[in-house]
Amino acid sequence: ISYIEESKEGNGMCRRRILIIASSAKNKGSCIAGIDVENKSFVRPIPKDGGAWEFSPEEVEILTIYEIPFLERDNTDVYQPENFKVRDKATWEMRGKYRFEDFKRDFKELIKESGNILGGYGKCTPVEEINGSNNYCSIEIIKPDVLSLKKIMEEGEGRKVPKIRAKFTFDLREYDLPVTFRFKKEVFYKIPFEKEISVNIETLLTITGSKYSNCFYKFVSGIL
Repeated sequence: ISYIEESKEGNGMCRRRILIIASSAKNKGSCIAGIDVENKSFVRPIPKDGGAWEFSPEEVEILTIYEIPFLERDNTDVYQPENFKVRDKATWEMRGKYRFEDFKRDFKELIKESGNILGGYGKCTPVEEINGSNNYCSIEIIKPDVLSLKKIMEEGEGRKVPKIRAKFTFDLREYDLPVTFRFKKEVFYKIPFEKEISVNIETLLTITGSKYSNCFYKFVSGIL
């Protein structure tokens, strides 16, 4: 795949090619995260007026490259320094798609195989631990040792709704995290209730974090 340099436009926008690695449910829409293919940094494009994108899982697929016109860095959330404001979704242009094996080769330095996850262990990291770290990032790609998925019923929007949990081991520690990744409907329905199904050991997970109260909670936002 050939890449183009960023092009400055007259209205202050900067076009960047982003490889999508996360598409998670947020307020009945989607929260998207990816990698800048030129400098290999994590990026989270957000609507210029806040909120969520109105993308379906079929519209924005994992490991697809989009050329996106960025406006400016969003500095409203110090715990998500990768956020950049973007114009409406109609301005996104698809530029190609990565094969999984090529992705692992070209971005291997971003795939974490040991250590903590998002600055700590367990389902969340205390805010005080994050405040003392340099170059904090709320997006990581990890390679779990063992992974299984299970569908359960949880309270949500005033009623019980089906949710997916991911149980996995990473660097000899066990994790049980909520999956916010937006599966295609036919895949979501195939995951059985209250029964764990094993997932290919080569699978990679995109973990993202959000601050609630005094803790930074972790979510599985992408399954690669």
